[in-house]
Amino acid sequence: MKRNIVLTITLLISCILFNCKSDNEDTEHLLTFDIDPSGSHLIFSWKTDNKTSIYRCDIDGENVKKILDNDSLSYYAPRYSKEGDSIIFIATDYPNSLLTSIGVWNVKENSSKLIVNDSLLKTEAVLSEAGNKLIFLGANEYGKYSPIGRKAPHGFDIYELNIKKNVTKRVTNFNAYQMNNLNYIQKDKFTFSSFLDGKDGVFLYNNQTKNISMITVKNDSLKSLNGFSKAEYINDTELVYTSYYKINLVDFRKNTKKKIYRSKSGNHISNLSYSKKLNKLFVSEQKQNLIYVLDLDGKLIKTITINIKAN
Repeated sequence: MKRNIVLTITLLISCILFNCKSDNEDTEHLLTFDIDPSGSHLIFSWKTDNKTSIYRCDIDGENVKKILDNDSLSYYAPRYSKEGDSIIFIATDYPNSLLTSIGVWNVKENSSKLIVNDSLLKTEAVLSEAGNKLIFLGANEYGKYSPIGRKAPHGFDIYELNIKKNVTKRVTNFNAYQMNNLNYIQKDKFTFSSFLDGKDGVFLYNNQTKNISMITVKNDSLKSLNGFSKAEYINDTELVYTSYYKINLVDFRKNTKKKIYRSKSGNHISNLSYSKKLNKLFVSEQKQNLIYVLDLDGKLIKTITINIKAN
């Protein structure tokens, strides 16, 4: 059963990265987004037919501007740096090739450059707290493990680029079937979702001690932390994560979780981002070009409509 779940989620991740097509799929839709640390802007990737571009807008969804677009390349997975002065992104010219690059867009200068451009298949990237290291997920193979499945990235590990020295090294030796939802917390600590050693869920990795542990809580009888959940640290005592149709809040002091939000559309939660500045959660659901703003109790504050055609 878990193997089937893993195959399904792998397919979804592969479709996000490599533009899988469906006759019933909308030609234009929101993929992923991130919130400016100042709480004033958001960035998002938007798919139109077989191309994906990155846009930036005000925090209320107004003044939408395309910042990354190319006739041959698609751009994915935009993430703000801690200071909000740059945006990390993934670029690919799939289906022409499987090559992926990591780039940085300078917010003030309105310019971008590719800084990691090798044969490793890269899916997500974030900057370290100090901004001197680029941490990213890389896969060493692209294939399918099921005769009825689509090809997808496999053999994942965390990699690190020392930006000043321009040296890349592999941080972990997981060779994981799948990894996603990478987050840099602080002091070389990461969270990510994966399937490791027969367990799927949210993991915490300390690069200084090389310690890895799966996040669990005592009242999670339905194993809602499983299934490659997207997780966001609120502070040292609280964490929020997605579980299919729900968002749950973990209290590390009590080692318990509680449901704070359920999908309004009936679709899975597709994105979750926490703004420390605003102390709010930003949530999107599959097949919906909307971003919901919630407080930490799950109360709806407002709805942001992402509208490209009107801008």
